[in-house]
Amino acid sequence: MYENSGASGLGSLIFIILIIAVSLTISFVLIRAAVTQGMNAHYKTVRRYEATGEWRYITDGKRGPLPADPSSGNTPA
Repeated sequence: MYENSGASGLGSLIFIILIIAVSLTISFVLIRAAVTQGMNAHYKTVRRYEATGEWRYITDGKRGPLPADPSSGNTPA
């Protein structure tokens, strides 16, 4: 009565493992692509601000960002 149940169960188990492996692979590829794209956009923005002089590392965390034009009189103390 149950002579084929082992093969059927094994086939189902292999199918489930295959689906999980494919899902994890697709998830890894999508997450890696999203992170890479975000990091590239971030570094592109950093390079642009550094090139224009708007990006300054002088801050104490209490003041807002400095203006792009230092001749405006708003310089750090």
